[in-house]
Amino acid sequence: MVLTAPRLWNLAQQPVLTGRLVPFAKGNFVVVQGLTKLPEWNGCPAVVQGWDATTGRYDIVVTSPSGIVQAKIKEDNLRQSQGNSRQQIQPQFQYQ
Repeated sequence: MVLTAPRLWNLAQQPVLTGRLVPFAKGNFVVVQGLTKLPEWNGCPAVVQGWDATTGRYDIVVTSPSGIVQAKIKEDNLRQSQGNSRQQIQPQFQYQ
């Protein structure tokens, strides 16, 4: 008889670790960094929406200079936000 530990994570939905000890989770506040095709997004706050195992990228909502945009970004181009980015993101969602 072989004993196995209970499965706590659905691995199909979790990213392969590429350097972070803990992957970003849905709802984490992050900052975009190191983009060469869209350098204007570097430094912009974003919120993680999930992980796309097919593309190997995080689904995020980013507050870019052109407005609020959904995007898929590699883990290497995201860093954990210091403090609470909600204050930077939330005003963009207010109704006028």
